Amino acid sequence: MAMTRAGGRSHVASRRLNLVETMVVFAIVALVTAVAAGLLSAVVRQARSARGTTERRTVESAEKLYFTIHGRYATVEELLAGDFMTRAPADWAVEVVDGGAGYRMAPKGEVVPAAPPAGSGDAAPGAPGSGATPAPGGVSPPGGS
Repeated sequence: MAMTRAGGRSHVASRRLNLVETMVVFAIVALVTAVAAGLLSAVVRQARSARGTTERRTVESAEKLYFTIHGRYATVEELLAGDFMTRAPADWAVEVVDGGAGYRMAPKGEVVPAAPPAGSGDAAPGAPGSGATPAPGGVSPPGGS
């Protein structure tokens, strides 16, 4: 039988958390939650980065294969219709330039750089810094190997 006090209540039943103890428990829970949320956001960021890299490589491989077969680069719709890719990239915008002689990729949400006007003195398509992939000649699409 449980030990009772003079009032007839058990020691176990009379022991309750006071306000300070309750505040300490809530502070510990809040700290653990904040640390977990920070770790989770870092993992989510890393996963999104890996997905974007994978999508970029998929588009580049599909473009290389399409170019090898057809002699020009393709739009995403053409790559999907020809079974060169199974789904459109979620993180990348792709633009074919110069009638299929090159293409540009930019993360979605960023503006794909426009081609410079002919004779403007700017970089020619495929030149370093132009953002376009040149026609064949041993040069790979951006980031390709």
